[in-house]
Amino acid sequence: MLYILDACTIINLLHIDEDEYLLKKISSFEFHICKDVFDEVNKNVFKKFNSIIPYPSDKHSIIEYKLNYFREKIYFDESFNDLESDIGELLDYKKRNGEFYCALLSFYLNIFSKSHIVLFTDDGPAKEFFSPHFLHHRVGYIEDTVDLLIHLYRHNDDFSSNDLKKFLSNLYFEYSSELSSLQNDLESFEIPKDQIRNSDLRNKLGQLRNAIQRLDIEFLSKAYQEVMANGKKFSSLYGVLDKYNFFFYKRPNTALFNKVKSNRGFVDSKPFYRF
Repeated sequence: MLYILDACTIINLLHIDEDEYLLKKISSFEFHICKDVFDEVNKNVFKKFNSIIPYPSDKHSIIEYKLNYFREKIYFDESFNDLESDIGELLDYKKRNGEFYCALLSFYLNIFSKSHIVLFTDDGPAKEFFSPHFLHHRVGYIEDTVDLLIHLYRHNDDFSSNDLKKFLSNLYFEYSSELSSLQNDLESFEIPKDQIRNSDLRNKLGQLRNAIQRLDIEFLSKAYQEVMANGKKFSSLYGVLDKYNFFFYKRPNTALFNKVKSNRGFVDSKPFYRF
């Protein structure tokens, strides 16, 4: 079994693992990341700090150091790119982004290493799109950071149940804290007087508020994208949402929120088996 990590999972690990405990555990596993994915992580992992005043330079430095755990796992053999056209056509996937190159490397290693692949991603749309292809072609399967944490717990004797609960809580807080902050900003947002007759703006604000109350992350993400794509029409709302581009960059979905919560409860109510 070979493991591949995408940018969203790596970024989450870097932020929830304060003392490098998880990163040291993962380093003992055979996993790979694509150069494109590492570059994407390096570009986006610090976005979380942009809205913090003063800028947390100390945390920035810590993250920079921890990136070394993943830099040494980059798969530098670019032979897998020879399959780009075939796999792109097979999957009918036009974009050439981190998710695609993770899938491409998965197919390549499955073929030439004769191994099943586990691709870890918290990117909801990517998981939904690629999972059927992984199953149909017997490449392997796609899991998320919740599964990765449970996997590390089950295969490390010194990974306690309290550790597992802590990291699951950290993961939930990583998403929910930004969501709560966004909800507060939207609830306190007042439409400027010169835009009070802008029915599109009022409707979009209502949609965003209702989506958060229902914890409908998919609808919330869709509304966010519509606002960001129409900055002129939604100029005042654009300024509010732009602060949360890091949250939406990771493309979480409602299922992930529910999965984190339920599995944290399972640690005590239905403990995960390990020898």
